[in-house]
Amino acid sequence: MYQIKVSNGANEFYLYDARVKEYTVISPKLALELNKSGLLTFSIPDSHPNRDQIIPLMSDIVVYEDDAAIWYGRSI
Repeated sequence: MYQIKVSNGANEFYLYDARVKEYTVISPKLALELNKSGLLTFSIPDSHPNRDQIIPLMSDIVVYEDDAAIWYGRSI
């Protein structure tokens, strides 16, 4: 199971969690390559409860697969 968590310095919250209906994203795509940083793209629906908490260039994003972090990045 995949999850996407965000930390904006003050708070840590979920963007995506399949177990919670409100924590959904639109068209998530994670591209991983050997020896490269990778790229996560997605859209956030207007109804997402944490939509306004993401701060561009300051929010750290982590993608988890079964409780193991598989990607780290920053929102731009």
